[in-house]
Amino acid sequence: MLFSLTLSVIALAQAPQQFSGFVSVPGGQTVIGAELESTIERITEKPLEGDIYAGECPRQSQYVDGFFISPTLVTNEMYLAFVESTGATPPPLWAKIDKDLRQEIIKEGVKLEGPGYKFDEAAQDKWWQEHWQDEGREWAMPSTAALEPVVFVNFIQAQAYCRWAGVRLPTEVEWVRAARGDTTHEYPFGNEFNRSIVGHIATKPNSFAVKRLPVGMFPGNASPYGVLDMSGQVHEFTDTTANRLDGFKSFKVVIEGDKKSDDRVLYPSPVWDQSRIILKGGSYMNPGINCRIDSRIAFSREAAVPVVGFRIAASEQACRDAAYSSAPQIKSSVIGGNAQRLLNFSKTIGLEKHSWKDISKVAMKRESPLRPLLNPNLPSQYAVLSRYTGMSITPMSDPFRSGSHPSVTKIEKEAIKDGFLYPIGILTSTVKLNGFDFEPGVYTLAFLPALKPQTLQKMGATVKGEDSEGEVEMDINTSYDITNLVITAKREHILVVNNEGVAVAAIKLTKPVKLKNEKSAAHGFEFDKKDSELDFDLSITGSRGKVYWFQFSIDPVNNNGDSLSNMKYWIKTAYLNN
Repeated sequence: MLFSLTLSVIALAQAPQQFSGFVSVPGGQTVIGAELESTIERITEKPLEGDIYAGECPRQSQYVDGFFISPTLVTNEMYLAFVESTGATPPPLWAKIDKDLRQEIIKEGVKLEGPGYKFDEAAQDKWWQEHWQDEGREWAMPSTAALEPVVFVNFIQAQAYCRWAGVRLPTEVEWVRAARGDTTHEYPFGNEFNRSIVGHIATKPNSFAVKRLPVGMFPGNASPYGVLDMSGQVHEFTDTTANRLDGFKSFKVVIEGDKKSDDRVLYPSPVWDQSRIILKGGSYMNPGINCRIDSRIAFSREAAVPVVGFRIAASEQACRDAAYSSAPQIKSSVIGGNAQRLLNFSKTIGLEKHSWKDISKVAMKRESPLRPLLNPNLPSQYAVLSRYTGMSITPMSDPFRSGSHPSVTKIEKEAIKDGFLYPIGILTSTVKLNGFDFEPGVYTLAFLPALKPQTLQKMGATVKGEDSEGEVEMDINTSYDITNLVITAKREHILVVNNEGVAVAAIKLTKPVKLKNEKSAAHGFEFDKKDSELDFDLSITGSRGKVYWFQFSIDPVNNNGDSLSNMKYWIKTAYLNN
């Protein structure tokens, strides 16, 4: 039997409530975008916001596959687990700044910027980025803010958290699905805004307004699936670039004056910029109108501010998220383009295990906020994730891009003539592979055809079993550097290539590559009890219903070198006791 998912994740697909830290959102048609008529009314009321509001159009329906999403924003105590595990930069609001240090910072700030210098959160962020690694610098997550959303984290840092936890950021349409469900509501809780259940600029009571509050403060601000704070609190990163919604057309807005001659005509021009990403949800600094589900803001990937945080999502397919989140680390020059666009994540296969902190011990480190009445009611699905473990392979959607899709013989001839070796996918792993000396990470996989000894030597490789005397001069420049490898001649391999284009390992294929009918080609792996390995069948899309079929075996191992080619290791849920 072939497996493409761990048994634990198969079980989770049947009983998603067991997936700690997440709420299950079923697939379905989802309304995204605002009605043009309503948008024109908003622009008429607030002309200065016209460009932003125009970017919310037009309203449309899109289908969304089922997925998981965190019931709350990522909190400080969640992010602390990541910082402690990886040594990532602690958020600036965690800096330990006593009275003397504060005065020193202010004095230096006034000297550089003048008497108008103010040591606020933004100033603290700037100072912290420059000084957090200074000798003797101390930090600690404020225990009173443990349940507040983590902020001053940019999109790139949010992605790093996702890679570490084996999850991802939600797409915009997924975010909308989680917030709106099958409804067309303006807010997660209905069409009428309620300022007593939304953290925004005018929250009731006023003592809650213009503040970051603990998650779980407003159970009434829940979506149809029980997801909290999707209106207000802080803006949320999505994994969607700042492009126009499908079908967007320019339009005009007439702002009527006292007389006809005083009328103004506006042509709103939204910001479309692929270097930016979409924020959703509004924040504690926004009025209610900007906390609607349809609000969308184009935001810099590098910016970290006090009003932006994030929540996480997960696919129903195992290993897919870890591969997707890791793919941007692959250089386009190595794999031949944008990895996230070239790869077929729906065919990711592998093993994974999620881990969580012991929530009772995490809770012991919290301290009640000094402000009165702050008694959050955490949802039952709230959890603190820990480091993810996994190993997976993701094929490219169409690696042999020649139109006709070449035969294996033609691929071999191209390698001999031009030194071109086709990239075929990526390996994403947090564990080592037995018999190979390269560190866990994300690597490009490339196909090395069965070549004669002399050809391999001309490419710079050492040929296994061949006499080293009378070496052949290297005169075939390959697309990947294979000079550090020992290759078995006349045998097909999959090369493991790092981001410098250097092949660090060569995995022998157990059978020659074949072009097969897609329906008859297995895709997955099985546990080989006899040899303590994982036997992989990898089918990669060809043309006219054909696939290139690869077979090989690998053995993931832990830090002690013990084999992880054992189903029991992967299906055991890991709860950490620290």
